[in-house]
Amino acid sequence: MQAEEQIQELGGEEVALPPITTRPVGSLEKIKQLGWDPNRFHTCSEPVQGENLGCRVWQKCRLSCKGDRPHYFGVQVAKAPSRGSGIIQTIKPCYDIVDYHQKLQVSKFYQKIVKPEGGKIKRRGSKVIRTYMDAGKQIQEFAPATWDETVPVFPEPEENPALVKHAYAAAVVQEQEQASADYAERMATGGIKDDLTDAPASDAGVGAHAAGGKGPRGKT
Repeated sequence: MQAEEQIQELGGEEVALPPITTRPVGSLEKIKQLGWDPNRFHTCSEPVQGENLGCRVWQKCRLSCKGDRPHYFGVQVAKAPSRGSGIIQTIKPCYDIVDYHQKLQVSKFYQKIVKPEGGKIKRRGSKVIRTYMDAGKQIQEFAPATWDETVPVFPEPEENPALVKHAYAAAVVQEQEQASADYAERMATGGIKDDLTDAPASDAGVGAHAAGGKGPRGKT
């Protein structure tokens, strides 16, 4: 089925495909390099209405990676003295650090970046120290534990299968939107015309038939 027929089946309407996520997926340069639409994928860049979705926390961001690409950071989160003691280290993407900074302060929590990508943080939690069977059931025993964890590098957009699939769908939708616009323009200027109407008469009479003439007929 041709694109125009698909558009006609859809009533000539545009097919809307919203962004797959409101979070940046990479740099603006990388999205353009991949041929993806920056108006359908958020990036680490300043938003431009109708052209580039950019990053939703762009105006509030003061991080060193601003304008580059999304980054992961090792973050230390601590309770205020009035809330009791407690400090943990965790890993967060840059946009969450910016987005939750004020919210954490209101709740009497404070966060501080302690490690960049590739650095190691101290994680605390629990680990399985023993697994055994009891009356046909598997039992696990846990104990408090600490361990080092490396802050990972934020993945490139083409490494995310969901983003790749969405990019393909977005390209199809963009093609359909263009076909819909072309179809509407042709209808507004006198309808769809067949290219064969302009074919020379020497082309086996095909142009003559398409234009309403007789032309030569083959033997049956």
